[in-house]
Amino acid sequence: MRLHPLSIGAGTARRASAAVLCSALVAACDTDRTVAPNTPSAPAEVPTAASAAVIPSYTGSLVIKTVSVYNHPIGPAKFKILGPNLVVSYITDNDGNDADATLGKIWLKSVAVGNYNICEIVAPPTFALPDWACHPSSVMSGSTTGVEAFVHNYLPSVAAGYLDHLGALIGGGALTVKDSTGTPVMLIADNGALDVSKKDGVFAFFLPSAGKFSVCGLTTPPGYALSPEITPCHPVNAKYNIGNNVPAFRVNPAPSAMWSVKDAFGVLVGPSSFSVSIPGVFLFNVVDNNTNDLDPTLGRVLAKFPAPGPYTLCQTQAPPNRWVAQPPCRTVNILAGASVNAGVFTNYEAQVPSQ
Repeated sequence: MRLHPLSIGAGTARRASAAVLCSALVAACDTDRTVAPNTPSAPAEVPTAASAAVIPSYTGSLVIKTVSVYNHPIGPAKFKILGPNLVVSYITDNDGNDADATLGKIWLKSVAVGNYNICEIVAPPTFALPDWACHPSSVMSGSTTGVEAFVHNYLPSVAAGYLDHLGALIGGGALTVKDSTGTPVMLIADNGALDVSKKDGVFAFFLPSAGKFSVCGLTTPPGYALSPEITPCHPVNAKYNIGNNVPAFRVNPAPSAMWSVKDAFGVLVGPSSFSVSIPGVFLFNVVDNNTNDLDPTLGRVLAKFPAPGPYTLCQTQAPPNRWVAQPPCRTVNILAGASVNAGVFTNYEAQVPSQ
């Protein structure tokens, strides 16, 4: 009985194939023909798309910007960042972790995917912390996320100065800033680190915040004292983005005394003459707008004294057509390092007999 080919067993098939192969080789060996070796098949080509497959990085980038209220980039600012898994980090504009050298832009590369809370903790110099100091943001894999810009107000600024009795700028002093309770909060030295102006006698500086402050001229330039006729402190109602000018602080040489000569209506009159002495000893004369008078205004007299102590000041000659003040003399106590007010000498108009 003939068997169907599909019913041949696997072992039988392998033996038959081997026999056929051996017969072919023997036949070939009995001839002069050259037997060519079998050429191996080329490996299967790998699809291009498979070789270029991108492996997810699971990181992204975060960009933080700081600007003024006029949208100008400003810096450097410092931030506290709360990231995934409650990891806290700190970053300062242009430090080693910032991939962008532009002031006012921070670029953080290869940060973990997840949610972040970015809080500014130190504002750029001369600026206040933003009203909204914390901004949330999310980082996605392989993408760059921009955080909402941090917008800053300029701190309130103040301009002030020291002027001598002639109106000339005098350098070397300092100003004290007090808060609304009278507590000193700043000391601004002329040409010091907090003084933006580097001109002698001129002060320009920024207050720490908005609010009510007093700017006081308590540390006068060496050899000078505040004029007794001025207020030593000026109030400032400070607001963001606003500059404030306070009156210049007038200073006199120290120790010194100043006084005025007026008529019955309080109007300055002059010139007149004075003598300065200590008990039993005449020292010097002072003539309005002349000898030993440092004040250029007629009717106002400023004289420097050799040392602190009590002195006798007498009007020896009244302005033209006026009587000498009554009483003509008074005692003036000159204080060390100070300029004192010796008061007012009142000269009434002299009665001229009619012809």
